Amino acid sequence: MRFLLALSLGAILLAAPAHAQDKKGPPACAAIDFRPIAQGMSDGEQEAGMYRSRFGRIEMMATVKGGAAQDYQAVVNGKPLKTLQTLPQAAIDCAATKKIPATVRSTTPCGDATKLRLVITQHGADKVLATYGLKGKSWNFCKAGTAV
Repeated sequence: MRFLLALSLGAILLAAPAHAQDKKGPPACAAIDFRPIAQGMSDGEQEAGMYRSRFGRIEMMATVKGGAAQDYQAVVNGKPLKTLQTLPQAAIDCAATKKIPATVRSTTPCGDATKLRLVITQHGADKVLATYGLKGKSWNFCKAGTAV
């Protein structure tokens, strides 16, 4: 019995080397939460938050006017996103798995959101990033783009 157990453990260790996780790619669907910037910030572009992993760096930037955030946009590896006019179904499905119901585009920017959520999904060869803002108890879709 011990011999079989040792043999099966040895086979598992040989089949899955320790560095196998290093070759694992980014998840097909992910969500990152950001806090909005504090009121009273100086006008211009301000960083609301940053997320860094082995796959790259994402910054959530706020456009500030009169001390209040007017809108937010994601920047990937120092480059702005290429804007999408329509959100792919893969991004909508990913958002649903991250507890964001299907919504229509907000008529107002996400400047007054109390929480921001960036949903990231793969759509073909493109990585799609969709920004949602929490206003009250509902999530509003703000904008989406692809990493250039």
